Amino acid sequence: MSTTNLVRIIDHRIDSTNLVKTSKEIITDLTMATIRNKPYTSSERAIVYLASTPIGNIDDVSKRFLDVVKEADIIACEDTRNTALLLSRLGIKEKKLVSCYSQNEVNQASKLIDEVKNKNLVLVYVSDAGTPGISDPGSLLIKEAIERGVNVSSLPGPCAFIQALILSSFDTSDFSFYEFYDAEKNDETFKRLAEYVKKESAA
Repeated sequence: MSTTNLVRIIDHRIDSTNLVKTSKEIITDLTMATIRNKPYTSSERAIVYLASTPIGNIDDVSKRFLDVVKEADIIACEDTRNTALLLSRLGIKEKKLVSCYSQNEVNQASKLIDEVKNKNLVLVYVSDAGTPGISDPGSLLIKEAIERGVNVSSLPGPCAFIQALILSSFDTSDFSFYEFYDAEKNDETFKRLAEYVKKESAA
């Protein structure tokens, strides 16, 4: 698809949805996202990875995950105990684990990016299970890295809501992910989901 056609499509969507950004700004955002996620090279060692971890089957760990984690100088994690157990089962030892969970992510993100940038380190962030940043910590760390000019990338892997979606038989051409179901807040969750169901998309 040519850039001109992409601009036309974006302009049409802007007109129909009253978005604030211009088509050129959106294209710039897409270009920067591509640059930030370019392949890792040794000459650009300072980098932050978001790494997906198994939801229930340890065999879902990819070779790339193993390679990058073994190379990492720091592994930041939602719970060091869970991550230590996972690494032990994978035969990965003697890694620096740093706790970074939702309640301390703001403060930890700044400290971790300082260390990555100043010491030219490789940092991998993992949540307890699945993909970081999806109803899990990780997004604030990435935001800090981008704002500080540190390369970021991701190690694709297990993601619970994607697996649920593709096995649901819903029309996946138009869907919204809102949140994971919380049994302790079921009334509130159902009310919010009801608003989404009013839209003609899978919720």
